[in-house]
Amino acid sequence: KTVSESEFRAGKTIIGFALEPDINLDEGWRKLKGKKLDGIIVNTCASFCSNEMDAIFLKSDDTTIELGQISKTKMADHIISHIISHIKGLHNPGAQAQKTS
Repeated sequence: KTVSESEFRAGKTIIGFALEPDINLDEGWRKLKGKKLDGIIVNTCASFCSNEMDAIFLKSDDTTIELGQISKTKMADHIISHIISHIKGLHNPGAQAQKTS
């Protein structure tokens, strides 16, 4: 049972990380869909022991955000922004539908 299949899932946004030797979008999408995540950060092993990372943010709405070389602090900002947007959409689905139209 994955975290996203847990009874505690309701109303929560689940973001994962796909750490790969190289950026691998196919593996990122497989993990996002297979684990039923709201988003996943695909990054490389080079991010260990570094303040920066080369990353791509895949979202459950099939959006891809290529972030390139980014500080981990800015990456955290992207994740928090996504969580806030996702929560607003969960609590007000009509507003979210209008935004994407």
